[in-house]
Amino acid sequence: MSSSHGRPPIRNITSGMAVGSAGVFTSRISGLVRDILFARYWGTGDTLGAFFVAFTIPNLFRRILGEGALAEAFIPLFAEKSARDGRPAAMRFAANVVAIVGTVLVGITGIGIGVAVLAAGMVVDEFGRTTLRMVPWLLPYSIFICIAGILAAILNSARRFAVPALSSVILNLAFIIAVVAVCPNLGPGDVEQSRGLAGAVLVAGVIQVAMLIPQLQQIGLPMPRLPDFRSPDIGLLTRRTLPGVFGASVNQVNVLCDRLFAAWLGGYAVTSLYYSERLVYLPIGLFAVALATACLPEFSRAVSNKRTADLVDASFYAVRLILYLTTPCVLALMVLGGPIVEVLFRRGSFDGDSVRFTVSALLFYAPGIPAFAAAKILRSVFFSRGDMATPVKIAMLCMVLNVILNLLFILPLQHRGLALATTVSAYANCLILGIVLFRALRTEQLPIGDLARSVARIVAATAVSGVIMHACHGVLQPSVAAGLMRNMIAVAVPVAAGIIVYLVVSRVLGAREPGEFGSALGSAIRRRA
Repeated sequence: MSSSHGRPPIRNITSGMAVGSAGVFTSRISGLVRDILFARYWGTGDTLGAFFVAFTIPNLFRRILGEGALAEAFIPLFAEKSARDGRPAAMRFAANVVAIVGTVLVGITGIGIGVAVLAAGMVVDEFGRTTLRMVPWLLPYSIFICIAGILAAILNSARRFAVPALSSVILNLAFIIAVVAVCPNLGPGDVEQSRGLAGAVLVAGVIQVAMLIPQLQQIGLPMPRLPDFRSPDIGLLTRRTLPGVFGASVNQVNVLCDRLFAAWLGGYAVTSLYYSERLVYLPIGLFAVALATACLPEFSRAVSNKRTADLVDASFYAVRLILYLTTPCVLALMVLGGPIVEVLFRRGSFDGDSVRFTVSALLFYAPGIPAFAAAKILRSVFFSRGDMATPVKIAMLCMVLNVILNLLFILPLQHRGLALATTVSAYANCLILGIVLFRALRTEQLPIGDLARSVARIVAATAVSGVIMHACHGVLQPSVAAGLMRNMIAVAVPVAAGIIVYLVVSRVLGAREPGEFGSALGSAIRRRA
């Protein structure tokens, strides 16, 4: 079975991804500006390292109750209820979910603030004390970002991707304003500087919720009332969410463990890993996040309407497309990582050592991009089938693997070992997810051979484009005047040449992904027009 660009799920996935990618691209560019400013003002010092560790906590709630497990369980259930009881009933259910999430988070946030205040008085280490002092300022953001995540899931279910995709731009803009206009006036201390960042986070949270409300009113979402915890739909959502909550918790505990390992090495490890992660997650956010967001509603509709052939067709199309888009990014970051980091971050407090630390981590993170991206698509297929438990079990196994690899790699490779452990664990996670999913769909005629041939073409085209990028960089770097302009040219020209060569070679080898994507996008645009 091969992807058919005539099928509605593929057309809708492509259209949704295109809209989502535009929003994500804007978000990533503003995030890049934010990170450039972070690098200029704080480099790889302890101020930013402590803030990143503290910000992990509201991010944990966002992953669990916002954009993560709850949204992943909510979208298939929303599709089921719409098909069974009609859209108004589904909207009432959604409003009740928003009310319950807000109520629960207010209670959790109050408890968390009290615990953080008590713990800060008992910690002797300055880095740990600074981190804990920031937690009470950042925890209230959990309320706003989780509600925004659920509201975005409702809009995505209605095939409205643009405004939710742009909401994260607000946080980046708030950071930029804080770094430029607020933090310099707060004093030189770590706590004062980080409070400026925390204030920006809270303002952004309020705006992120407010900007979604007009869109929700257009699709008929009623105003939330008192939460009804006894609703049978809430009970079903809770049962479906709990495995995903546990799985998201496992993933975030994994992230927290990595941060703690990095903090043990020093503030430089936390921040250099952060900057290298930002570069790695630029293509993941641009392609994988947008594609997975568009896929889950379509996968869920296919399952609720018992169109298994559409589910298989669309899921294999999505996996092939995400591998085609992300694999070349690996060599681009590995071949041109040094000039890219120089161009983006080297200024102010981000000195030569910061560049060296970041590039060395990037070399071990970048190979994991295809695995990070493909896993998002594979998990969406499980979630659409109502199977929240299997990805959790696999995530637990890979978390244990990651911790073991951290212990093995951290001494010989320092912070690079943490990056390598994450990459290896990501491939293990992706491989196991794929094997289990293929077995779950074994009653269907699966295009596994077609997928394997696509991967072979992608790898071959990527290798050729990598050689061209390396050659172009070698020719250009010594021939251009030293400084920022040299590095900009030494990045832009090889990247452009690599993209052109990749597209040409892949088409010569018979790659179908560009034609499929273009045809499906064209069909979707014509339909909307």
